[in-house]
Amino acid sequence: MVGVTLGDQARAYPIKILNYHEIVNDTLGRTPIVVTYCPLCDSAAVFDRRVDGEAREVGVSGMLYNSNVLMYDRGGQPESLWSQAAAKAVSGPAARKSLKALPVELTTWQDWRARHPNTTVLSDRTGHARNYNVNPYARYFAGQRLMFPVRPMSDRLPAKTLVLGVWTEGESRAYPLAAFGARDQTLDQELDGKRFRIAYDARHRSARIVAAEEGVEWMYAFWFAWHAFRPQTEVFAAQP
Repeated sequence: MVGVTLGDQARAYPIKILNYHEIVNDTLGRTPIVVTYCPLCDSAAVFDRRVDGEAREVGVSGMLYNSNVLMYDRGGQPESLWSQAAAKAVSGPAARKSLKALPVELTTWQDWRARHPNTTVLSDRTGHARNYNVNPYARYFAGQRLMFPVRPMSDRLPAKTLVLGVWTEGESRAYPLAAFGARDQTLDQELDGKRFRIAYDARHRSARIVAAEEGVEWMYAFWFAWHAFRPQTEVFAAQP
């Protein structure tokens, strides 16, 4: 599930729902947010959906770029297309404008509920006729083959390695979950002169950023997608 905390409020968004709908426009506290998930990239990101001070309603365009979902802002005159993985608009009046990424976690329900006992949860009563207990991407996740071509590719990691991707205005780094090993740990890191802290939970195989200076943003994605949008990325390697 995708977890979001803003202030004293926490909310969980089950992947089994996001598999079908990919985008949830929501408000947490007083912040208008959009929770995004692309099943082809296993990419989860949450953004402030205000652009130029105006809250946009974001939808799934049905188009892809580098196998990653392209979103659009409903009601735009004309509408702009936004890349989830790039966190910016790629066409339309908003082209080259960025979305502000908000703190996000990708973890298990058991882990999230233990740390946030008062969390709210996105209901599966969506009004759509879907069996959310069936994963339509199970076969895709079972192997390394991609459904659509992606450029550029990199063999530094297996294509579908899940990474915590961290970026600043000038640099980026991928943290493969497999690099954290079999024990809980906390790492103090620095990127582009900005500091942040990662906590890894071995039982739930989840890495999350628990503290970060302004200008540090992050999301989760398969390695192929992260690299395609940030080919100059560093890759974290655990110290022996």
